Amino acid sequence: MNWDLSSDLIGEIVDGIDSNRAVKEVIPLMSKLYEQFTNADETSKGYISLLFQNSILQFLDKENLSPTLIEKILIFMKDIFVAKLHIFFDKFTLVTILIQLLIRAREQKFELFEEIGNLALEVCNLSIPDKIQPNEAAYVVSESINYATKSTLIHGLNALILTNSCAHLMGPDVKMILPGISVAMTAVIQTKGTRHKILCEAMSILEFTWSNVKFTEQDAPKIGDLIKRILTVEMQHWKARISRVNLANTLITYQKEIMKQYISPCIRCLFAAVCDESLQVKQAVSPIIEQISGDIIISGEFEQCVIDLTRCAKLSDDLKRLNLLQTISGIILINKDKNNGFEDQILTSLSSLATALIFVSEIEISDKKYCEVDDGFLVHRRPFLSTSLLMNTFETIVINLPADSFVEVLIDILNQSKSSAPEVFYIFGLLKGLADERLIMDILEEPQWWNLKEDDKRSVLALELALEVTSQYCDTDVMQNMLARIIECMASPYPSVEQTAHVALKKIAKDGDIATLLMQNADYLTDRLMARLQFIDIHPEILTVFSAILTVEGDVSNLLSHIIPRIFEILDTKDNLQMPILRMLSRCAEKMPAVCDDIVDRCIHFILSPSLSQQTAALDAICVALPKISDEEKLLPMVHQMWGPSILILNSSVDNQTPAAASAVNIVKTALQVARSFVKQRVGEQLSLFSAVLIGCLRKLEGNIHNESAFAMAKNILDLFACSYDGEVIFVGRELEMFNLLLNCLPKKVNEVIRVMATNVLWNLFNSDKPFLLTLMMEVANKIPVSAKKTTYFKILPKDVVIYIGKLLDPPKPSVVN
Repeated sequence: MNWDLSSDLIGEIVDGIDSNRAVKEVIPLMSKLYEQFTNADETSKGYISLLFQNSILQFLDKENLSPTLIEKILIFMKDIFVAKLHIFFDKFTLVTILIQLLIRAREQKFELFEEIGNLALEVCNLSIPDKIQPNEAAYVVSESINYATKSTLIHGLNALILTNSCAHLMGPDVKMILPGISVAMTAVIQTKGTRHKILCEAMSILEFTWSNVKFTEQDAPKIGDLIKRILTVEMQHWKARISRVNLANTLITYQKEIMKQYISPCIRCLFAAVCDESLQVKQAVSPIIEQISGDIIISGEFEQCVIDLTRCAKLSDDLKRLNLLQTISGIILINKDKNNGFEDQILTSLSSLATALIFVSEIEISDKKYCEVDDGFLVHRRPFLSTSLLMNTFETIVINLPADSFVEVLIDILNQSKSSAPEVFYIFGLLKGLADERLIMDILEEPQWWNLKEDDKRSVLALELALEVTSQYCDTDVMQNMLARIIECMASPYPSVEQTAHVALKKIAKDGDIATLLMQNADYLTDRLMARLQFIDIHPEILTVFSAILTVEGDVSNLLSHIIPRIFEILDTKDNLQMPILRMLSRCAEKMPAVCDDIVDRCIHFILSPSLSQQTAALDAICVALPKISDEEKLLPMVHQMWGPSILILNSSVDNQTPAAASAVNIVKTALQVARSFVKQRVGEQLSLFSAVLIGCLRKLEGNIHNESAFAMAKNILDLFACSYDGEVIFVGRELEMFNLLLNCLPKKVNEVIRVMATNVLWNLFNSDKPFLLTLMMEVANKIPVSAKKTTYFKILPKDVVIYIGKLLDPPKPSVVN
């Protein structure tokens, strides 16, 4: 190595700094010197280090240095420390210079502020001497914590590391900076709560300080206020929460006597850590908590936590609520099996705790639709248990209380305030397998929860929760008592109750087979339903229950067979119940083919009822029932009997398309399907009537494309036409009439669904009698003068219709209309 070159470079650098040539000339020289240092051997490095420290380092406090040059000097000095070369410069002086540099860099907003700050603090930490006077250490601590509290997050950690190093060098003399360092670290923790390394370092400083200082009575309240602020900061990282546990333990271990009036936050912190979401935190607190779990102060702390939870249960402070729940849970978990006297304390505070838990688990009542389900049940929003951690901690408390005593307390609260039923029922669900199930079921069986007499949202909510909890507790001993109530809820006017009832039945039923469950309990359910159907004044609600049973998937015919005769009797004798029964008969026909002839026989009498609703319901039931009657001797007379009234309804609906008329068209179609030969001639004779009805519908749609009645009727007529070509042809010899009718459905202004259906009928028409096309051509051609070109005859038709007719020559596969 050329030592002379190194000496010359350092000399030029010093001259450059003195003559304010720092930027243009000195920086390249500094880079060349650093390159020589990096590539030199150990001896040469020591020589360059000596020259650098004695000649250049002293200029760090000069204000004419550029940020770039300062950065290079700091990098050089850091490498000297890393290489463990001899330090000739006074270390404390160097630290002082660097601290002043940091302050100047922050105030003047240096370029490369981040880089310079980090380097300066790293060199400071490397420069701290092994022995230092207390007043010197206090100065460094004072300046570094001042910088840490005012700096950005960029340099906070390195500043705290410097503070920690100097505080440890002070030992017991750290007492002289106790107020300042305590306040400063509290401020750092409160303002930099998202940076776990900064939090850990700040709490490490406080842990050392508070364990090496004997507090006075004047210190106690001030430190008590600071610790309360520190322990309520949200710390998301588990390492920060472990540091918080250690800090709380330090105060309890070293300052318990003097801080006895202010130690409560520390106790809460430790017990809350028992229920922390992190396993590392739980493991860290476990040996600590063993030492204080039997202390008499725990009982008083438990009671105070319960009082505080009652007060803040509905506040917006989720963190405080979580801390209280975790503290209560931790105290219960640690003491319930190890502290015999603590069980008495729980029983003493059980009523207050139950009230607090009901408050904190309150379910929000909202008009918004539910959008979440859990295992089929509706998920209700609990605004004060809004996170999984809050919910899990709440559940931990509930399942670790003395279950039977807790249930008795909840029942007492329920007797005093019925409005708390949803929350109480929810808690009952958590106690499955822990409490006396018979006691809980006795409460759930009370009629007040199942009979909704008014539109009260909390009562509806209570019924939903009662259904959900009943499904958990409803074993064979109590099933029959509750089964009928759950079935009745399937017919509730409230959609949420209806859905919950279905899910509850599915949960109770083995493998979710509700039909089998009902059939296994058919005798009991039949007796209950029949008892209610025998009343002189039958409530329509019982028919709704019967209707709900009809919605169950699977075979429930054995249950229905005992009830349907009584339903028919009511249909014949109770005018006010005829409409709900007629609406049910369609589903009865699907579930019980054996009674379809009885259904048709009774519904025929309602086809010409003055009530359009009764007409429609009766016709719909007949449409379902007719295909299920296999005995022609019964079927054909029924078809004959209902034919005349159905045609009469259609005749009266040419200009006024009613739902009953649409159902009457379905009757004709159904008759065609089940007794084609028997009604073939009758259907063919009514083409003019069907045509008039279809034309009337198209006119209505032309005036209002959203006319649902006309649209439904038009679809039904075209469905009937399509059915007429599905087998033996019905409209023989009337192809041209049918073709002219279908042309009205083809213009673009007509609904696309109707156009597609009409095209499909045309295709079926062509396939049924291909000579029809030739007849059509001749008929149209005869209307054109002999002198005209025969190819012009299509000009009398709309262009889009011409396209449709053209397709008949090479017809595509018919479209499927839903």
